[in-house]
Amino acid sequence: MKNTLKTSFNLLMIVLILLSCETKDNIEALKTCEENIPKCEKWILIQDTTPSRAGFGFKSGYVNEKGDTVIPLDRYLCYSDIFEYYAIVFDIENNKLIGINKTQKKLFEAVFTTEMEPMPETDGRLLIVSSDKYGYANHKGEIVIQPKYTCAESFQKGKARVSNQCRPSKDEHYTWESDHWIYIDKCGNEVSINNK
Repeated sequence: MKNTLKTSFNLLMIVLILLSCETKDNIEALKTCEENIPKCEKWILIQDTTPSRAGFGFKSGYVNEKGDTVIPLDRYLCYSDIFEYYAIVFDIENNKLIGINKTQKKLFEAVFTTEMEPMPETDGRLLIVSSDKYGYANHKGEIVIQPKYTCAESFQKGKARVSNQCRPSKDEHYTWESDHWIYIDKCGNEVSINNK
């Protein structure tokens, strides 16, 4: 009886240890989407008090660290105060909120908040949209979770709530409602809400 209890206890401990440990695959997956990000030159937002061609906001652009204009006033309505890897801008010609790189290549379409400001990057992830589907970009503006969800929320504490079965809320604050939320980590893997 004593040996049976001891054996059962040991088996239980082994199972608990195995369930509580990160697997090698999970660790490798996190490494592939959370790499070290090298430093690059930061460009600074400049603004004029002249109204923008967009019909709202003021003329804006960017200067480099030497003070040279690198994106002229009124090409975009610029929202990012600092342009390091990407900047959030309103493309006046195409009437879209987008993320661009330093060659002004469109990286993704960004999301407005209910206050008509760009959704901020949180937890190293930025909510993006494409064809009414939501995904996420990283610190460098790279799409790390392809837009595939019909609704999604910003990351908090390494997780985001997403769903493909949702509807707009009926209150005055535009939010999503769903009976089928799932949680994902910063690499797009489904996780438990209790997974730290």
